[in-house]
Formats: sequence, C-alpha cells, structure tokens
Amino acid sequence: MTDYCGPLIKESNSSKTSKQVKETNDTLDALREFLYSQGFDSIHLQFSPGLEDIRPFTWNGWNSKVHYTHYLDLEGNIDKNISRTIRKDLKSAAEAGLKTKICNDSETYYNLLSKTYEKQELKPPLPREFFERVFKLIKEKDIGYMLVCKTPEGEAVAAHLTLYGKKSTVTWSTARDPSFSQRGTNALLYYNEFLDLKSRNFEYMNVMSANVPRFADFIWGFSPKLVPYYSVTLKSKKYSILKNIYEFTTEALKL
Repeated sequence: MTDYCGPLIKESNSSKTSKQVKETNDTLDALREFLYSQGFDSIHLQFSPGLEDIRPFTWNGWNSKVHYTHYLDLEGNIDKNISRTIRKDLKSAAEAGLKTKICNDSETYYNLLSKTYEKQELKPPLPREFFERVFKLIKEKDIGYMLVCKTPEGEAVAAHLTLYGKKSTVTWSTARDPSFSQRGTNALLYYNEFLDLKSRNFEYMNVMSANVPRFADFIWGFSPKLVPYYSVTLKSKKYSILKNIYEFTTEALKL
C-alpha cells in the first residue's frame, strides 16, 4: 500500500557536501551489508524522492530502476494552471451536485476499495482490520485525513486518503466506485485538497500517479512537477534461475 520501502536517513548537520555524501553512503553501505548477510534470495528497496545517490548499491552489483511521481506546488495558483479538461470535469461535478467532505471512516474507504478490486475480479490487498488500524492511527496522531466525494443523496463515490509530512503531503491511497459513471469525482477531490492543504501552509502535494500512463495523463491536467525516485534489487543466482524457469514454463503453457 505504499510505493516507498527504503530507509529513513537523518539529515546531516554538516554544511559540506562531501560530509553529507559520506554520512549517507556510510549508512547505505551498512544497510546493504546487513541485508546481504541475511541470505535472502531476493531483496528489493524502493527509495522515496530526495534520496538520489544509490551508488552504494549499484557499485556493488545491485540492479537499479528509475520511477516517477508528481508534485503539485501548493504555492501556485491552481485556477491558472489547470487544463481545459480538468475545468470541464469540475463543471460536470458541480452540475451533478457532487460535494467533498472530510470523512475519516474506515468503513467508507474499505467499501470503495473493495468495489475497485471487485471490478477487476480481485480481493483488496489487505484485510479490513488493517485499514481500521490505519484510520485509528491517523486519528490518534493527526497525521492525515480522508476526503470523500459524495452525491446529493449522500452516497460516497470516491475518496482520497492523504498523509501529512513536515512540509508536504502524500496521496497514500485512492478508491472509487467504478459503477459511478459521472465524470469529475477525482478532479473535484484533487482541486479541493489543493485549496485545503494550501490554506494550512503545506508546500506541495506528492500525488504519485506518474508510472501508469492513464493516471499520468489525468494528473498532468494540474500542471505538476515530474520527480524521479529510485529502486534497487539484488537477486541470488538460485532465485534468478528459478524465476527464469517459471517464466519459461508459464509462457510455454500459453502456447
């Protein structure tokens, strides 16, 4: 349920670049050596944006990959930056009487998430109890909120779950009722989130949505900044051989 699974590294107190790089690389070297010593067949780390130097891994035989996310600058003027398509979506949402409301209810979220996965004939990736604990933690620590898009009849049709950082926020998860065909739900949620978070002095929103073409095409309507982040992977020879055999067998069975 999160796109990042790398380490948290304390910011250096030094103003010297060489000192900062050494401290970060020493930390990553220690992590790499520890993980390697555990004897795992496969190790995958996906770092959050901002950690740009992954050489302690690539210099030692790990494979790397670049990914992307989108940042929305909350200090900008959203009405000047949105596209014509987003404007049409917002107009459609207004004409349909759609409204957004903060609703930190795990049941509402899980019902929407379940419908999203049912459309694909899949089950949600985690049980209901997990999300109940997530919402409880969010409420107790005041580290985020859920904004819900509702019809005039009060039916929840889409939701964004946002987590707070020090200067920014991240769109942790989104869910939508696929049977609701009215356009504008996501545009309305992002637009109102922008205005709300801007009023609370956050600097930018990390809205993800950059690694899947159809999501990227939509979010470009808000004029975001494209930001790279990186992942590294190490696989044992045994794991690589078994994976190749599995993939070969799977393809052969399709013939």
